[in-house]
Amino acid sequence: EALRSKQVDLGEDHPELASTYHHIGNCLSDQGNVDDAIVHFEEAIRLKELDPDGGAERDADVLTIEGILHNLEGNQEQGLECYEKSLQILVTKVPHRKEKVASLLHLIGCVYLMSGEQKKAMKLFEESLQARRKVLGFVHLDVASTLFNMAFLHQTRNRLDRALKCLEEALKIRQLRLPDSEKVAVTHEKIGSLARAIGKTKKAQIAFEEALRIRKLIHGEQHEAVATVLQELGDLMDDLGEYDSAMSYYIDSLDIRRNRLGLDDIAVAETLYSMGYTLHNNDEAERALVCFEESLSIRRYQLGEDSKEVGDTLNMMGFLKAKRGELDDALTLLWDALRIRKLQEDHVKVSETLKNIGNVHREKQEQELAVECYEECLRIRRAELGPDHEKVADALIAMGNVQSDMQRTDDAMRSYQEALKIRTLVFGEHDESVASVLQYMGTMEF
Repeated sequence: EALRSKQVDLGEDHPELASTYHHIGNCLSDQGNVDDAIVHFEEAIRLKELDPDGGAERDADVLTIEGILHNLEGNQEQGLECYEKSLQILVTKVPHRKEKVASLLHLIGCVYLMSGEQKKAMKLFEESLQARRKVLGFVHLDVASTLFNMAFLHQTRNRLDRALKCLEEALKIRQLRLPDSEKVAVTHEKIGSLARAIGKTKKAQIAFEEALRIRKLIHGEQHEAVATVLQELGDLMDDLGEYDSAMSYYIDSLDIRRNRLGLDDIAVAETLYSMGYTLHNNDEAERALVCFEESLSIRRYQLGEDSKEVGDTLNMMGFLKAKRGELDDALTLLWDALRIRKLQEDHVKVSETLKNIGNVHREKQEQELAVECYEECLRIRRAELGPDHEKVADALIAMGNVQSDMQRTDDAMRSYQEALKIRTLVFGEHDESVASVLQYMGTMEF
């Protein structure tokens, strides 16, 4: 509307229209409408260049927009070069435009973030945050954008508490300036995911429920974005052991995804897999297998026979078949899962499947084969996770169990003792997991 009004007053080719085209381009880019964003940025450049009196600030603005265009087109090096030239012009020739300097620091930080140079990105975001707060105030939306990006960086460096703090600061600003908006919903979702990761389940639930409310308000009840939040709430309820609630959220998510995306969409497979996992946790193996089988069919069709998602599904199906006593079927599924996980070079998941195969061999009284699987599982876990990881202890207990079956009492006791040492170190001497190892060791004394 502002653009139309200015065009009536000033004509189609007035340089003052450039900033409006620039703002519209930013909005379109945020919405993922890259092609239309590029058109508006190119028009902004054309109009800027028509300004005979723009001087150094005009040159800096043109370079900034050219940098944005390069980045939208995937040319990060050229984008970075434009930003740095623009910054140099502003600092040396237009130093009073501090808000533009702050914006460029943020944009350069984004380039480093995308290229994986986290240390450089964080330094630039911190400088940008300080400058933006000084020039724009503490409750400006640009301040929130920088905080949001800093949260992502903290998360990738496993500084989850710092990431959560940045997101909560960004949320306060966005709620104040853009209540019930898409960006507020996104921030709530990110807070929910982080809070879940660090065990703050109540905070996670509140954040997801608020994201769900806003998503429904913006998009309606049957939108894919609503289904995504329902999926996240289902995952959280599964963590909490509230399996009926988890299934309720998953069923709602599945209905939306099937209706909006189609029966064979990969998001449908994700929800079916989650449903299978929850049903497995709730000791409903038969229903779980039905969900896993449907998820497997979609994943094979969409992602190929050797995708990691197919490997994950086969592993769970093999595990469930073994629990039901269908040992030969279990081995077939688990060996296929192992083949895929080795192809994907996901060593920790390889160790998980090896342990499952070892368990099946133990059930079949094939102890030597079980020992081979457990030994390889232990080797991988020690190499990948370190000698004192809880998963190493789990494998040692499995090894101790089969050694006990084979009457190798001394070997079994050594395995249990090492597992006890690790679990005591990780969980403390009064933890239930420590007591379970002591029980195994006590049984050996009879």
